[in-house]
Amino acid sequence: MKGRTSVSLEEAVSRLLLSCSDLPLYKVQACKDLAEEIVSFSALAGSYATDSVIQFYCERFKVPAFEKPESLAAGAMWKAGFVINIYRIMIGKDCSRHAVYFNANETKWYEGILDDYLAWLRDYGKSAGTIRTRQETLPYFLDFLGVRNINHMGNLRNEDYEGFLSFLCEQPYTQWTKSTIIATVKDFTKFLQEKNLTTCNPLIMLSGIKTPRRKDLPKFYTPDEVRELIAIIDRTTNRGKTTYAMLLLVTVYGMRGVDVTLLTLDDIRWEEERVVFTQQKTGKTIELPLIREVRLALLDYISNVRHDCQYRNVFIRETPPYVPYRPGAASVGRFISNLFIKAGIDTKGRPVGPHALRYSLATLLSGMDTPINEIAYILGHSSVQSSLAYVWSDIEHLHIAAQEVLPYAE
Repeated sequence: MKGRTSVSLEEAVSRLLLSCSDLPLYKVQACKDLAEEIVSFSALAGSYATDSVIQFYCERFKVPAFEKPESLAAGAMWKAGFVINIYRIMIGKDCSRHAVYFNANETKWYEGILDDYLAWLRDYGKSAGTIRTRQETLPYFLDFLGVRNINHMGNLRNEDYEGFLSFLCEQPYTQWTKSTIIATVKDFTKFLQEKNLTTCNPLIMLSGIKTPRRKDLPKFYTPDEVRELIAIIDRTTNRGKTTYAMLLLVTVYGMRGVDVTLLTLDDIRWEEERVVFTQQKTGKTIELPLIREVRLALLDYISNVRHDCQYRNVFIRETPPYVPYRPGAASVGRFISNLFIKAGIDTKGRPVGPHALRYSLATLLSGMDTPINEIAYILGHSSVQSSLAYVWSDIEHLHIAAQEVLPYAE
């Protein structure tokens, strides 16, 4: 997948280091050291183009670029991913949270059509999260077509879709993953039809497929467990104040981690006692009451922890450089995940990030007989059906008052 340079090496390094700024200081320094290695290598090679990054990868990890360096220790595997992300940025692609290995000398037959599809999604105003999901899942289908020697969309037949569905059913993927892949294939087919790139029409067949997303066991936390998380926080420390404010936004409002990191000072309407923010995933504007304890937690953090800087984000790194945390659940998860261990909560079979707490809020609201359309609004779902994926696990109604579950939500 060799690509022409669209972003300079210096700019790619700068962008990647900025995205790593919320990592522990020792890891940030390790990233900077590796970046300096790459820049120094490129200077000696007399080239700052992608070819120098490819050459660096080959010599540094003793494998063809950008294949997985099996001999590299597990704890150092991130270095390969770091170099790959620099290359991705340089050729105009987004960096990936996980290392995406590939052979730089091989070109996928579908790269052009994939790029056109992603551009089509952007033209339709799809969110960055949706585009990333489509980009990551469509190759399942396209690689299958490649095995069948289909490298032109004009050769697609309904039988190829049937073959792929049979293939997908045999894979050990979760029902959620299979549902996502099928949704991507449906969307991609709409793109092909709109652009007159195919004559087959499998959408009726695809639309009739219902893949249950309820197979997994419930992954929510009880009201008592949520209270234990809150109680374990040491709010006398800067980190504790930050964690407390983030945790309330997640547990009281069901905010996604990415929306917590992107929340701005302007989103908090102090005099109106409202929180108004736009969800990064859906683009939907959510307006919720500024509950007393949330207001106090935010005031405590902003007054005593947050550094003055040029950024309007509410949450800013505690140490230089004073920049916002990287958008995403991982940034919030670093503050929240260790609370489960400290509180002695059994997390077996349950995730420990902010999304699990968002799930817990939906389940609680359902147990209190909150109408599903209200739950959809609070969570910012674009449809009631999305909320049903959260509240199905409420097998027994809790019938418990909100203040008993969330004592801070007066």
